[in-house]
Amino acid sequence: MIKVNLLPYRERKKKDLWKRQILVAAATFGAFFLVIGALHGYMYLSVSGLERDVNAAEGRLKELNKLAAEFSSVRADKDLLTKKIEVINNLEESRMDAVLLLNEVARTLPAGQVWLVLLAETGSNLRIDGIARDNLAVAVFMNNLERSPIIKSVDLSASKQDKIANTKVQKFVLNCSLKKG
Repeated sequence: MIKVNLLPYRERKKKDLWKRQILVAAATFGAFFLVIGALHGYMYLSVSGLERDVNAAEGRLKELNKLAAEFSSVRADKDLLTKKIEVINNLEESRMDAVLLLNEVARTLPAGQVWLVLLAETGSNLRIDGIARDNLAVAVFMNNLERSPIIKSVDLSASKQDKIANTKVQKFVLNCSLKKG
């Protein structure tokens, strides 16, 4: 006897196949969206972490800029203080120079014959304006200055006769070169 199956098994297989295909397609789409969602979440967290790192780095940069500004200020203050100390040291080294110069000029003056009006030192030059009784007193004063250990040379710039209280006097201007060192 021949067996005939009247049940629609082929259609059922087709329906099952369609169901499986739809299920596989749905699972594939689901997995695809899950992977996309996971990647999106990972990227979002990565970007958030990088933004936090950038903000932290910017904060640190601001702190370092403040420190750099303070450092520059301290360095400028240090340079200023160094210059002030150098000036003080130079003044300390040369404070006795003026006293020694005045002492030497006073020592070389012919007593009662020469009077000084102006004594001006600029660098290694010394200008002396004065009044003397006569030309001989000016010459003696110049010779005494030339023999001085701190004066290199003496030049008579001007000399003229004048009257002060009906007395003839000699006004003179001397330019001297000083020995420095």
